[in-house]
Amino acid sequence: AQGALDPMTASAVWVDDQSGRGGVVFVSIDDIGLTNYDVGIIRNSLSDFVKETGCRSINIMSTHNHASIDTVGMWGPLPRTGRNKHYFDIFYNKVKSVVIDAYNDRREGNLYYGKKEAEDIQRDSRLPEVYSKDVTRFRFVPNDGSRKVWILNFASHTESLGGDNSLVSADFATHIRNEIFEKAGAETIY
Repeated sequence: AQGALDPMTASAVWVDDQSGRGGVVFVSIDDIGLTNYDVGIIRNSLSDFVKETGCRSINIMSTHNHASIDTVGMWGPLPRTGRNKHYFDIFYNKVKSVVIDAYNDRREGNLYYGKKEAEDIQRDSRLPEVYSKDVTRFRFVPNDGSRKVWILNFASHTESLGGDNSLVSADFATHIRNEIFEKAGAETIY
């Protein structure tokens, strides 16, 4: 990477159906992916949080962003890793922080589900051509009238900047989140 186009983000949302079984947290990270080792470190760092809150599940997801910082270790000069220890120290703390923030920001409200087909905005460059055109959304509307939260899923390969890009970027996911916030006033986890 020769610089940064925009920042990598980690965002989280707490969901609790009030059944008494405890809530779950979903974390979305602008990265290429994480190893089970890293997910274990994150979950272990939240062990006190789990005990205090009754959290029954911590789900870590990646946007699978090809312009992100190397969180897997595949792009360093061989035979060394491309992982950066200093970055991971910051990374682990940030993910833990957004999980705790999501819990502290919990509110009562209603959750709605919707799905729409997004035609002609992606392709499969390998045979067989198989991909989902669906954009799905969970939309949380709080009872107190405060800002909404959207949970979006679009099964895409986040590499719109292409292979010649030398800048770290959250790619299109950050622009989707920013535009939704600007136009709908909703926080978005992608």
